[in-house]
Amino acid sequence: MTNLILRERLQQFLLTALLGVAMLALLLWTGWQVLGTYGLLIFGGVGLLFFVLAARRSPSALLANGIPVRYADAPEIHRIVHNLARRAELPATPRLYYLPTPVMNALTIGTRGDAVIMLTQGLITRLTARELEGVIAHEIGHLRNNDLRLFALSQYLREATDFISRFGWLLLLFSLPLMVVSHVAISAGAVFALLAAPLLSMVLQLALLRTREFSADLAAAELTEDPDGLASALRKLENPRSSIFDYFFPVVRRRDSSLFRTHPATEERIRRLDELTTDRSHWGLPPKISGYRY
Repeated sequence: MTNLILRERLQQFLLTALLGVAMLALLLWTGWQVLGTYGLLIFGGVGLLFFVLAARRSPSALLANGIPVRYADAPEIHRIVHNLARRAELPATPRLYYLPTPVMNALTIGTRGDAVIMLTQGLITRLTARELEGVIAHEIGHLRNNDLRLFALSQYLREATDFISRFGWLLLLFSLPLMVVSHVAISAGAVFALLAAPLLSMVLQLALLRTREFSADLAAAELTEDPDGLASALRKLENPRSSIFDYFFPVVRRRDSSLFRTHPATEERIRRLDELTTDRSHWGLPPKISGYRY
């Protein structure tokens, strides 16, 4: 079991590093195609500055629709968050917010030392305590892994690549009369960069997001020592049933291309978690019992 966790962790780390370097290289290459050496210096410097500032942004501006949850309102959930944050060795326990919507979802914003976990009404009312603990552990796993800073940086790299591409097309448009008069040739590499860079950057960013979801699942399994709790929650999130009508007349879901998903396929996430539950004696948990809540 330990070897499996170490192998998964190493694999996710290497894949994250590879995707991050690829996004940065794409940004610098696009800047070089448009502005030459100056593009490398300008966008490389701005990228470094953003990486430093992104980690200091407070989540307070993003909480307009959330309702703070006091300890007296949900003591059990507060205890879960506190215990998991302690196991993850976070500098501070994340604050807990509530969204009054029937959609089953959880969201984490902020940094390791100043974070907020937002849970929806649908999530709290439909999941067991064991499943809810798995979901919260997944969110805290993102904090432990510093994924939120990584997400912010990847978003900047994508937006910067889009900006360079638009700026390049603008330069090309204003240069058309000069090219007609002086017969100046356009670099094929520059045209390819302007056309392909925005799409390639988006694909790389989404692949990075999916990779970090796997890592957060692994962190949740370590923090709770109960991979099956999160797997059970994922099954409910994948197949929500709101009424008896849905059982008799199920709606067939359209499957999106895996290249354009922000999260990995739920089936794959559950399969990886099931691999960790094969030897349940490792986690010291009781056997799975139908309707068991803890």
